[in-house]
Amino acid sequence: MPAKMLCEVNRIRHNQGLQPLGLDEGLNKSAAQHSKVQAANNAMGHQFYGEATPMQRMDQYGNWMRAAENVAYGWETPEVAMQKWVGSPDHYANMMLPDLTHFGAGVAYSGSTPYWTQNFGKDTRKPKDIPQC
Repeated sequence: MPAKMLCEVNRIRHNQGLQPLGLDEGLNKSAAQHSKVQAANNAMGHQFYGEATPMQRMDQYGNWMRAAENVAYGWETPEVAMQKWVGSPDHYANMMLPDLTHFGAGVAYSGSTPYWTQNFGKDTRKPKDIPQC
């Protein structure tokens, strides 16, 4: 799922003249971890009681100079989640930050309800794992 979602992010970034993002395993882990916390709480949010901030969470898996996060719940598929995020000015702005280099995504379920997380980061590494879409 993260690679499929990244393909759509990179397609949109390309249409805006921005560099593609690389898939980052650490950001995937951070996003998956946060999706599990959202599902366990049956609530959407960027930080829950006792949980690290988004930047602290992402920094557990890398040394990020900049980070952003999109969260959502209830949207049935990655395609619907992407469509909704693209239609939201704040979420779209996170995807279009020009200096980003890497991406990760996760989903977890509470019953049949999906909880989605996208993590974006910038560090000094050049993106390596850019999916061929």
